[in-house]
Amino acid sequence: MHAPEQFSGALPFAHFTGLEQRLLARLRSRAFAPDDLLVVGFSGGIDSLALAAALSRLARRQPVRLLLAHVDHRLRPESSAEQRRAADLAAALGTPFRPLRPAACPVETHPGQGVEEAARRERYRLLAGLVRSEGAAALVLAHQEEDQAESVLLHLLRGAGLTGARAMAEWGELGVPWWDDGGEPRPLPLWRPLLRERRATLAAFVTDLGLEPIQDPSNDDPAFRRNALRHAALPLLERISPGVVPALARYAAIAAEEDAVLAAWGERVRREATGDDGSLRAAPLLAAPPAVARRAVRSWLTRSGVTDLTAERTAAVLDLLRPVASGRTIELGHGLVAGARAGRVALRRSGAMGDGG
Repeated sequence: MHAPEQFSGALPFAHFTGLEQRLLARLRSRAFAPDDLLVVGFSGGIDSLALAAALSRLARRQPVRLLLAHVDHRLRPESSAEQRRAADLAAALGTPFRPLRPAACPVETHPGQGVEEAARRERYRLLAGLVRSEGAAALVLAHQEEDQAESVLLHLLRGAGLTGARAMAEWGELGVPWWDDGGEPRPLPLWRPLLRERRATLAAFVTDLGLEPIQDPSNDDPAFRRNALRHAALPLLERISPGVVPALARYAAIAAEEDAVLAAWGERVRREATGDDGSLRAAPLLAAPPAVARRAVRSWLTRSGVTDLTAERTAAVLDLLRPVASGRTIELGHGLVAGARAGRVALRRSGAMGDGG
């Protein structure tokens, strides 16, 4: 493993690569204060190592404090050793490091969830806790262009609409926890500055610095859908239509712009349709285009505390707005019931009143 002084000399600070110059421009565009802390999600793999190394070098020119955070998911016997290797890499970069480990295996903490989703929930829970406890300005993640393309395909395969097709944004917020664990979701600021960079660019940068990334064998396991897309579907699509990765990334950007327009329109309709008592009036929604009405209903349900929204639940609430649905109720889960009466839909706790038919 390279010592910190050897790393510092691998590329002269007078010379910044194209990757670093682009990252510096994005860093300056965020206008972080000199004393702002950025928590970097750091697996030690190629992508996060490239991000951490570039930010560590750029911090000399654009003052910002960094903290590399590594999550040991406790899913593989070698994960503890990998966390120690990640700490060594952070030391080589001369950057503070924080090891994180869930109290229990994620699949035990989140029963009924697949390994990928359970690990994702615990990872974000731990990282969000660190960001909040340290008063950090943002969590910085190393997702790159191939990750974006894979995310678009994953959402399309699930039948997602524009909100899913937009995949990941460079800057945004994520409510953590987004799952129902009894805690109130709180916004976690996220910055993904590498979304326009290719994986090969990051790999070349790490190689030029003389750093050896951690290889996670689970990234090659085809049992995980994202891996199957990465190693089988995307190469096949590339042979059929060269340039598919940047094309999917462009599609995500277009979807994001159009999704924002629909979301704003839906919010206007939601405000118009929501009565003083919090119920939803049918008339404004039935007059709106279906795509806008769906947005309005989803926003209303989310603001009313409904979690784990699905397209089916949203469609069921929309059906309650029709005149023929008066008197009907539907269960929304977590003890919430939506009921239709006299041109309105209202939410109540199950058992709080009569079923209403």
